[in-house]
Amino acid sequence: MNRILKLFWTLLLLAVVFPTFAEEYDYDDPLLVYGKTPSRMLSSECAKVKSPTSLCNQGAESFSSFLRKFKSDKKFCISRISKDEQPGMGDPEYNIETISEFKFPVYRRESRCNRGYATWYNVQKDKVYYFLGDDLICGEDGGSAYYFLFQRIDGKWYLTNYLMAG
Repeated sequence: MNRILKLFWTLLLLAVVFPTFAEEYDYDDPLLVYGKTPSRMLSSECAKVKSPTSLCNQGAESFSSFLRKFKSDKKFCISRISKDEQPGMGDPEYNIETISEFKFPVYRRESRCNRGYATWYNVQKDKVYYFLGDDLICGEDGGSAYYFLFQRIDGKWYLTNYLMAG
């Protein structure tokens, strides 16, 4: 009986504590977002990025038109990257150069030596997240991960936070 009572109180405590942590979670910090990325490619979220009826594509500047220009026009891309200092990000000029060449692919890959996926997720009216993770199983590199947060500010989309590792 004591075990059942202990289990009941433990479960009750967990039910109260976990929602509190979730409410305080900062999705804008890519270092914290790591634990909240999806475990696979999310086709439905990727479709939202392209759909003209999606909330992120409403307003004066749609996310899909912003993204097309962001991927194809280096000058535009650089003008829409937050220049705020990102702790632990290394050389900001290198990061901006790397981002300006990044094409934001969407895929799922499973081969003998490489497993990974890239996806849009948590697509909202004024925020869109992107994750790319590759695990190189056969090589020495180990893999890489990229996290990006885009936000609409005063009607225009910007890359406001990012983390590139590997």
